[in-house]
Amino acid sequence: MKHLVALFVLPCLIACGGGGGQGSSGTSSDAAAVACVPKTPVRIQVFGDSTMRGYTAETDTIAEHNPPALLQAALDSYFGQGTTLVTVRAVSGTTAKQLLNGTDGLNGPWPGDVSADIVIINHGINDMNHDRDVPSYLAALRALAANTGGSRLIFETPNIVAENDMTGYVKAMKDTAKEFGLPVADTYAYTSTLPEWHAALSDWAHPKDATYVNIVKYSLAPAVIPEVGPLLCR
Repeated sequence: MKHLVALFVLPCLIACGGGGGQGSSGTSSDAAAVACVPKTPVRIQVFGDSTMRGYTAETDTIAEHNPPALLQAALDSYFGQGTTLVTVRAVSGTTAKQLLNGTDGLNGPWPGDVSADIVIINHGINDMNHDRDVPSYLAALRALAANTGGSRLIFETPNIVAENDMTGYVKAMKDTAKEFGLPVADTYAYTSTLPEWHAALSDWAHPKDATYVNIVKYSLAPAVIPEVGPLLCR
């Protein structure tokens, strides 16, 4: 991943010192700055399906440049190595309802296996493919958002897929995020506006290796970095 360090050059998102006039007088802002204790490392768990893990049909395995590894590289580049720790709790072929109920084969009933400062959830494609029940998906998302065990939740919308309409599922996720005041990494918006989005997929649903790189660069990392900064007092 060393060659990716220069890839994630993002604008400064956290205001940096140098403010005016009464810096030596013991103002409340000074007290707040002193009181901030950085969490190191900031723990991040990623939940979801095979597109969260990074499966690609190009190689019929997890892509070399998969989202969790790419996100870790982006955070290392932005904040420094050792400041964050990304761990994978995503399970191929699973749904939001399975994550909630603890039936995805890895995680127990939500939020029993949440042990992080930030959690990211990317579900929707299998919910559409298996259940085709947007209200049930919405209910699962609302239940997940209502109890995260104290962790900050970020939703990631599913990427666009061929021959199926994901818009109802994307709207359900965005509506839930708005209801609970949560950030969204809008991967659907990014992938659906690609001029040749079919060519960005390795099959009907899974991105190519190079597409995962751009999803993290343009969707996931920009949503996660502003949530990590305050935890590091930056």
